[in-house]
Amino acid sequence: MTKSVRPPNWTSWWDARHKMAELLPDLWFRRSLAGDETFVRALRRGKIRCRDSGCREHSRSGLQEVPLEDVLRGLQNLTFFSDAVMAEFEIVEVQQRFTTLGWVVTSHAPLKLTRTRTVWIKCPELVLSDLRSDLVEWALPASAIPPGDERKNPGTKPRLRNAVTQIMLRQLTREEITVEELKAYTFKQLKNSFDCSANTANAARKEAISEFLILNNSEY
Repeated sequence: MTKSVRPPNWTSWWDARHKMAELLPDLWFRRSLAGDETFVRALRRGKIRCRDSGCREHSRSGLQEVPLEDVLRGLQNLTFFSDAVMAEFEIVEVQQRFTTLGWVVTSHAPLKLTRTRTVWIKCPELVLSDLRSDLVEWALPASAIPPGDERKNPGTKPRLRNAVTQIMLRQLTREEITVEELKAYTFKQLKNSFDCSANTANAARKEAISEFLILNNSEY
């Protein structure tokens, strides 16, 4: 007997964002900032299948195609319209630096610049089951997990951990702190610096560093 395979349940980003309220209505209702931020981070985590009918950026030379994967990797904000989404994303650009003195050319350490860019995504869709599974895994409080679902890493308070992760990621992106410095924080320093338990701050540190390295295409 041949087992039938259910096709992916592709859903528009607009509808998917609203369906988040079915999992956590008190926090992820339609116009909640917490729900919007969680949706953006879920897309940025890279575990949800997405597709679009065109992802373009306005430039001096006209419309320029941008890979959706690049946008999702550094996604920061979304604004919904009737059949399109305006997305702001961050990308790290490396500039080579040289100085010339007579016939001598000296190279210097590359300069990394974080730029915020804006694209228009036409008819973006995602696989709804991917979004649901990802939210259950890391974003839902334990008490709100639907019966039959499981979480791989239970224990920390998702909302607080997510907030601390965003603070750390913002500091790393703005170069207010380096990866090495954040890694060197003791549990006591984490607790005092981010006003939460050491375990929650440590879990947030791991996620923030992981996302930052993905954003910068680098390894430590």
